[in-house]
Amino acid sequence: MAKTQSEFDYSPWRHGGWYVNNVRYPSGAIGCVSRNYDDGKWRIACDPRPFAEQPTFRNRDAAARGERDLIAHLSAAAPGLLDALNAIAFPYDGVTDAQLRHAAAGSPGSTVKISIAPEMAAAVLVAREAIAKAYPRNQFS
Repeated sequence: MAKTQSEFDYSPWRHGGWYVNNVRYPSGAIGCVSRNYDDGKWRIACDPRPFAEQPTFRNRDAAARGERDLIAHLSAAAPGLLDALNAIAFPYDGVTDAQLRHAAAGSPGSTVKISIAPEMAAAVLVAREAIAKAYPRNQFS
């Protein structure tokens, strides 16, 4: 049986996943998908939502399709929203919401050591909430 050709154009991503060359963000950024996670499931590599809220996909094409649909959905909902939220949330991808809430409260003597101003921590939490509302976890998976 012949392998069907994908509707997506891929090239290797430096972190072990795949660039999706024909999936573009309004900013011009290229889509990227990967399954380089402990559970081996396919995900949108640059998904701005907290890891626990990111959808998983059955294969590389489904992940690329999910990213394309995410971009279309958020771009239609509010032009510029996705890029703005990504700019705020993505740099803190490895930081949990609990850590951000603690930092946003400006609590002294924290055992959580992240270098973020309380105002920025609060902005990241708001961005994550907006992303989660605009794109529910299983909407496109």
